[in-house]
Amino acid sequence: MRITVDTNFLVSATQWDYSVAHKLLKRFIEQDVKLFATKEILDEFSDVLQRDFKYSKDEVSNVIEKLLFIVELTEPTKKVDIIKELNFCKFLYKYKYKEECSFVIW
Repeated sequence: MRITVDTNFLVSATQWDYSVAHKLLKRFIEQDVKLFATKEILDEFSDVLQRDFKYSKDEVSNVIEKLLFIVELTEPTKKVDIIKELNFCKFLYKYKYKEECSFVIW
């Protein structure tokens, strides 16, 4: 199984030990699920850790370094669909990635 994760998932999975995202991340690791994220997602994750959790740049680098042992960087190859006016966000883009993903978690 291949799963693309986003910033919200990464924040929840790494900052709250008893969150659903943390439990999912542990299960993904145990089941050898391939996890993917883009550079932009990791950049946003870094910004959130510094801004909202007061991490230093060294602490963020340490978290990202560890994360890259379990999350592979990928890039969208093309936009395949757009969904407008959802309750929780204005635009949700679904991308086709180099590695086909089974799910996109946000």
